[in-house]
Amino acid sequence: MNRFFVLIVMAISAFAGNIVMNASWDGNTVNLSLLANLSEESRTAKLTWDRSQADISSYSFSGLLIEDKPVIDSISMTLILPSEGFLDMSLSFTAISDTVDFSISMVAGDMSDSKKPGEIGLFMEEITITKDNPGAVSGRGYIKTSPNPFNAKVEISLPEKEQINIYSQSGRLIHSALPSGSTYIWDATTTDGESIASGIYYITTHSESAIGRVLYLK
Repeated sequence: MNRFFVLIVMAISAFAGNIVMNASWDGNTVNLSLLANLSEESRTAKLTWDRSQADISSYSFSGLLIEDKPVIDSISMTLILPSEGFLDMSLSFTAISDTVDFSISMVAGDMSDSKKPGEIGLFMEEITITKDNPGAVSGRGYIKTSPNPFNAKVEISLPEKEQINIYSQSGRLIHSALPSGSTYIWDATTTDGESIASGIYYITTHSESAIGRVLYLK
């Protein structure tokens, strides 16, 4: 039997922006990271797994402050999402079986009138990882960066040519550019040419169809 785990991600692409996933299997530990660009219509996110396959060990957030503590039980974690910023989350699980299945759903839309909720869209994505191939990342809507971390310049690889926006951890827009192709070299400055501080920065396309994350170290 092939040893693998499957991550199924459901999100609201029309309202909640994009979501990308990175996963790795190290010994008996499964590491999972989630990155999403939130919007004012973002509501909740729920990650679920089979307790006969894995136990959650730890979780942490970068940048975004989740005001309401996640609700966690033996098979799920539920988050109430802020109306803006980036969901940047890392989780670790202890694998119990050779196969671990995860799913995450994000709910969004205008729910101010519970009797007539606003339009809800649906986005689904899957990734598979094996112990023999210990790393996987969702390919759709993922902005690659190299090197990462970086301390001088970083190459940003886009799914296609499009304006990019770079944000600080606090969600402040610091740099915008229209690359001449599908790659862009960023020199760790603002649009006005000012130097930036060390830290995590988020990269999105103008259409918010792709997202990435990079760490700058002076």
